[in-house]
Amino acid sequence: MSEWHRAWQNFFPKECQEVIVQKDGIKHRADVLINNTVIEFQHSPIAAEEIAERNRFYTECGHKVVWVFDAEGKIKNKNESVNTLDPCLCAETDLCWKRPKREFSIKIPENVTIYLQYRTSILGAESSEKEFDVLLLLKQVDSKQIEFYKTIDWTEKPNKVFGSYIFDFNFLKEYGAPLPENFSCPTITEIIQSIEYRRLQRAYQQQSASKRPMPLIRISPTTVNIRRNYADSLEQYVTPTQYTGWQTKSTQRTNKKFSPRRNPRRKK
Repeated sequence: MSEWHRAWQNFFPKECQEVIVQKDGIKHRADVLINNTVIEFQHSPIAAEEIAERNRFYTECGHKVVWVFDAEGKIKNKNESVNTLDPCLCAETDLCWKRPKREFSIKIPENVTIYLQYRTSILGAESSEKEFDVLLLLKQVDSKQIEFYKTIDWTEKPNKVFGSYIFDFNFLKEYGAPLPENFSCPTITEIIQSIEYRRLQRAYQQQSASKRPMPLIRISPTTVNIRRNYADSLEQYVTPTQYTGWQTKSTQRTNKKFSPRRNPRRKK
């Protein structure tokens, strides 16, 4: 077992390490089993068939499966115009994972999550020469390229960073490992939710800039609320056609079902 592997395992309680999972006479030893999730830390090469077999076995046992691969020194940028491995400055398909074709080429099944960990300089660090361990959450992986989930966004004007890199402490909080007291950090799910909200907000603002936005009207039994540009929460941040609770003025005139009652005191 490598030092990298042992360090990851030791973040979790002892009773969650090296847990034997058995079904129909077949046994597998999970690196970590916590909250019905099997976490496998992989430093050495492994065949795609072995990965697929473990995924099948653990999912049939009712567990979710998470893989963390040590990709240090194995990540490169195929985009020659972007000379960096910083996931904030790369497109989702810019990075390559240098592994032999015979070792890894699978479709990520449901209930299976794959992360790559490697060291890189990051945006906003005090020194550009300092490197940090970051995790990539993969959307797709094959023998030629990877596609990762970009959990951080940067705008040059104004100079702002949205979302967050995924660090080891975000991973540990996501999967229930104990963290030091008074240490606060978002889970990976919370990071994804924040960046999704940002992307949705930016897309709506771009659409509004290209043409005059129509006011959104929410119909309730007693009131009519008009909100322009966007609503206050992610659930309400939609266009009128995406959510039936919102109606445009033109739709309101042609749909009597959602039209507010006329004022009885109004003179005819």
